[in-house]
Amino acid sequence: MNAIGRFASPDVRAVLQAEGLRTLTFIPLAADNDWWKTSTQLTTGLNKTTTITTFTHATCQSLPQTVIGVVTENSGDTWTGVSIVLQGINQFGQVVSETLTGTNTSGTWTCTGATCWIKLLSAAVTVTGTGDTSDAVILGFGKIYGLCHQILAAADVLYTFFEASADAGTVSVANASYAIAGTPNAAKLASITLRTMRPY
Repeated sequence: MNAIGRFASPDVRAVLQAEGLRTLTFIPLAADNDWWKTSTQLTTGLNKTTTITTFTHATCQSLPQTVIGVVTENSGDTWTGVSIVLQGINQFGQVVSETLTGTNTSGTWTCTGATCWIKLLSAAVTVTGTGDTSDAVILGFGKIYGLCHQILAAADVLYTFFEASADAGTVSVANASYAIAGTPNAAKLASITLRTMRPY
């Protein structure tokens, strides 16, 4: 690289200096449904919002990760909606908020986020509908990791490696994140190589 840089034309040297690569190597732990917050009771009553400011683990466990919240109705409840508004520090060090909207499956409302967080500051859980909302909520993470760098296109993620082979996971340009295909189990290393600068 030194020889190339020394004898190359100024234009070639500019390209070499501008093009940057970054490799993230980490242990992808199995999804943890209560990492951020173990079961906590919501406020009793109708159409209530409970704001959580104390977390079991307020910071991410490896690379920045998304949040999954699960709230389960008690028998006899008739809910029409569940939402969770998160505030915290995202993977770029910014204080931002994100609203998670719940999807109901047989009384279990799952709220899935897209923002990758370094730290959570608060989570406001709102339940609408009829019934006793003294049910509990848990906040965990799935298998979506922040790249810690904005990318311009999915092709900027040059190589991914998991479970001893190239991994066909999913890259999100909008969220600068990568979802591992397969089941993380902490027994293997994962590696993501991405382009961090472009000369064009």
